[in-house]
Amino acid sequence: MKKILAKSIGITLKKHSQDVSKTSLMILNKVSKSPTSDDVEIVRIGSALHDIGKCTSEFQKMLNFEIKNTKNKFRHNEIGWAFLYKYLNVDDTILYHILDIVYWHHGISNQLSKFNYLDILNTIENDDIQIMKNELVSILG
Repeated sequence: MKKILAKSIGITLKKHSQDVSKTSLMILNKVSKSPTSDDVEIVRIGSALHDIGKCTSEFQKMLNFEIKNTKNKFRHNEIGWAFLYKYLNVDDTILYHILDIVYWHHGISNQLSKFNYLDILNTIENDDIQIMKNELVSILG
């Protein structure tokens, strides 16, 4: 299986996800004297999966310098949000917080109200969805 990158400097998605999650949990423990178990899960999962939308073959080609721009209609955070909305199996009490982390992690004002998760997922190849599923399992265990 080809390694999935998070950064064009060769950092894999799994390594980047683990690093961001570890750092995010350290920050949570510094800013909150007693985070709830839900707080910990939201931060752990949301930070670990924030870049899952980078798994598309188009985005990977860009990270590998094979193309300059992707042909994806949606940004990686939007793709990740849509994918996790459909495939992440967690309780609704934390799901929507995780989705917010993934969607807004760059603070970019997207057009969330114009598209639903199926509009976004229907633009993604089935092979890319499978890669995202594999990475989700690899990252979260």
